[in-house]
Amino acid sequence: MKPLFNQQGSEVPKRPKSSDSQVKNEIIKRGLTSFFSEKQSVFEANQKDTLVKIFNEHWEYACDEEELAKYVGELGVNVNQDAIVLALISVCEHLNDAYLVILTEWYQSNAIVPPYPVGSKLDKGTITGISVKEAATYEVLIYGFPESSPNRRSVKFEDAILAEEE
Repeated sequence: MKPLFNQQGSEVPKRPKSSDSQVKNEIIKRGLTSFFSEKQSVFEANQKDTLVKIFNEHWEYACDEEELAKYVGELGVNVNQDAIVLALISVCEHLNDAYLVILTEWYQSNAIVPPYPVGSKLDKGTITGISVKEAATYEVLIYGFPESSPNRRSVKFEDAILAEEE
């Protein structure tokens, strides 16, 4: 991974990882706060602390909600498994969104400058843009795909390798 720099040319802190315990705690806090602010009928507010424990132990970015459902038994939720999985899908969407917000905050607060301009040739393809969904990430057209193709690979700024650097 290459270091990233801000507009003044100073190196910035590395991208927050969802597996880092401090970052994960913040993701879970924000995500569950958002989830419980909406109307839902599976989890009670007094189960939030147990959910925090379950997510700290078993959640990871873009994880399998059916796998998580196995650990919700300790909550004593009186609904069927399908309802639990659907609720966990919603919770995980809130957690994933919270992580993307944390990434955006990191990107904006550090005023990160893309290391290469749009149009640069990388080892994986050509940079066609900067992602609006995930901060500090290029959209790359993979070599061999026509320019009209909607398919793009996401490449983090720090993982981008110019084709001639190979």
